[in-house]
Amino acid sequence: MMKASALDLLEYPCQFPLKVVGKNSSEFEGMVTRLVRQHVAQQHQIKVKQTPSKKNNYVSVTLTFEADSCVQLETIYKALYDCPEVVMTL
Repeated sequence: MMKASALDLLEYPCQFPLKVVGKNSSEFEGMVTRLVRQHVAQQHQIKVKQTPSKKNNYVSVTLTFEADSCVQLETIYKALYDCPEVVMTL
C-alpha cells in the first residue's frame, strides 16, 4: 500500500497558501508570481504577500490561489524546485 502525501489528502478545489523563500531582490516576487501563474487558471486570482527576513537578506512570498488538483500542485512545486532563485518552498 502506498503512502498518501499531504497533497493527496486535500479536497480539491481548495484555497492553497504556498510560501516561497529566496534572496531578497526587486525581481523575486514577480518572478515567482509569473512562474505560479503559468499553472493556475487565468480566472483564478492569486493573492500575494511578501515578507522580508529580519536582516533583509531573504524574502518570503506567500501566494494563495485555488488549487484544482494534486498534480497541479506537484507541477508547481517541481517548477519552483528547478528555479535557482528559490531557496525553499513550504
